[in-house]
Amino acid sequence: MAEMFVGIPWGREKVGTTTRREHPLGQIGLTPDGRMHRWGFSDGAIGAGALLAQKAPTAAHDMDLAIQAAAAVGDSSIAVTLGATAATLNQYEDGVIYINDGAGEGHIYHIKSNPVAALSATLRVVLQDGDTVREALTTATSLAGLIENEYKDFVIHPTTTVGRALGFANDEIADNEYNWMCSRGLVSALVEGTLVLGETASPSTTTAGSVTPTNYGGTVESPIVGYVGAVVAVTTDYQYLYAKID
Repeated sequence: MAEMFVGIPWGREKVGTTTRREHPLGQIGLTPDGRMHRWGFSDGAIGAGALLAQKAPTAAHDMDLAIQAAAAVGDSSIAVTLGATAATLNQYEDGVIYINDGAGEGHIYHIKSNPVAALSATLRVVLQDGDTVREALTTATSLAGLIENEYKDFVIHPTTTVGRALGFANDEIADNEYNWMCSRGLVSALVEGTLVLGETASPSTTTAGSVTPTNYGGTVESPIVGYVGAVVAVTTDYQYLYAKID
């Protein structure tokens, strides 16, 4: 069972491991100065200071999956009929299943494990210990979506958003590596454009993994990922930034 927070000794936030899943994905860790970090697993090699993001969801799994067998209140597993994409073993470990329509809608459940399932076949997900169905699900109306843990297979934040920003790389990250990313506190962030001291920064739409001044005048407001501190860095350099990502 995950602790609410784990302590990270000085420097340990920069040490990754390819072999040990030391914490649940998304676990919060604190360094002695109060910086907040999240434990994740990388998809691709990533440079220090890059802004990181959730990967795109599996489109054939993300919503409107039919409930394959009715689930009663108290059940500890839920069966759905997949779309046109297969599911791999424990693809949804530490992820969620949410009921997006019909009986039981509005509920979200946390997944412990899942077996392999072929495309368009039945997939039964096992819920985390203690998390059980709270409102009965029916094959007639209930529809569900599956979402992998957002810290699993995280990527460099793309120029076109496919998932939310998660944090900043504390160090060079190898492909398929467990590691800590900084989501709250001081970081060195890759810059695109001209930042303004004391103002906010957002994901760049032109340079993957970088931050740019927040656009408050566009038709879609940019999400804020941090606040600019100290001397303003020039574009392509790295900025002393106070990260602020939940």
